[in-house]
Amino acid sequence: MNDTITLKLSRKDFVILKPLDWQPQLPDVITPTSAPYLPFYYPFHLNKKDPVKYYPKLTLLSYADKATQQPRIELTVDFSAPKILFNNNVDEIEENDFDNLISTLQSRLQEMGVDTTYEAIKKSKVYKLDFSKNILLTNYETVSNATRTIKRFDIPKRLKIYNDRFQNEGHALRIYNTQQQIVVYDKVKDSFKNKDEAEDKVKTSYQQKLLKAIQSHRNPIEILRLEVRILNKRKLNSLLQSLGYAQNPTLKDIFKRDIAQVVLKHYWKLITPDNSQFLLHYTDADTHKQVETYLHTHNITNIKFIEALGIAKLIDDSKKYGIRDIELTSYINFSTRTWLRNEHYFDLINDVVKENSKSNFLEDVNKSLEVFEPFKISSLSESVGLTFDYEMLRH
Repeated sequence: MNDTITLKLSRKDFVILKPLDWQPQLPDVITPTSAPYLPFYYPFHLNKKDPVKYYPKLTLLSYADKATQQPRIELTVDFSAPKILFNNNVDEIEENDFDNLISTLQSRLQEMGVDTTYEAIKKSKVYKLDFSKNILLTNYETVSNATRTIKRFDIPKRLKIYNDRFQNEGHALRIYNTQQQIVVYDKVKDSFKNKDEAEDKVKTSYQQKLLKAIQSHRNPIEILRLEVRILNKRKLNSLLQSLGYAQNPTLKDIFKRDIAQVVLKHYWKLITPDNSQFLLHYTDADTHKQVETYLHTHNITNIKFIEALGIAKLIDDSKKYGIRDIELTSYINFSTRTWLRNEHYFDLINDVVKENSKSNFLEDVNKSLEVFEPFKISSLSESVGLTFDYEMLRH
């Protein structure tokens, strides 16, 4: 549902109890100033806290309010909601966990020397947010196959595909611009990459033990993680408005199952557009014969032989190079209108491929996004026969 959340507490909503624990050390009296200076950070890794627990990242900043030009002080709190509660983000959090999340976060802040209230956290404004879903792939499907396939889709040109992340046998794919990121990656394999390469930068020891147990299972377990990262408040507001939700959400407003489901389905549709659906299906070895068989079976007589040959070539090249690259080549050698005049062939291509082919990972993702039940590691005992000694893993 939700993973990483960035919220801000105004000066009246918190008290710093241990100013000497910060870097640089905080003054005894914190006064707001509009003059720019380096922010204060709480280096929890340097303080002797519980090594097993997960703690949020804290930043204290003074700045001039854009609207009033008055100096303000805010405490920024970055945290992974499931890691706060479960010490891992393989287990997914759900709406019913909200009260427990706020109480636990309040307790962790208290341990770090920040005194605040339940109500202040609940009503705090959210500035950044990650929506996420862990999806168990079945029928021997792999995450690397999923990322390789999605990379070839007709993804909107306003989004870039981060090829440097599409490495290590395709375990991760990042589609992004300056305001948002859609990341599809292998949750198990990502856990054992170094910090620079991994998508999950903050790994708890408990989570590492869990994923190592999953990795060591006698049968390969493939967990596809879909993450939508909204990188600033402006984008969060425009996204919520476009989907019919109120802007400027508080933590209580945004921590909703239906919002997370709608957002994830929206972005999944964005990176798997209808005209690319045929890439999610297997094709016959002889694509031209497959096209001709479909045309003959359905008594389609207005498609000439040379067109059928071109359709087969378009299918093969789309799977090999990706629709975006073929479209760009068309723009360079012909014109935008040439591509647009021929886009209707994708409707026929989707019908041809779906007629005789078996779909792959699409069914797992669509079912998971539709049902939208929280993924729990305990469910793996029923689905794949994996069991854990949880008490041993916690130590």
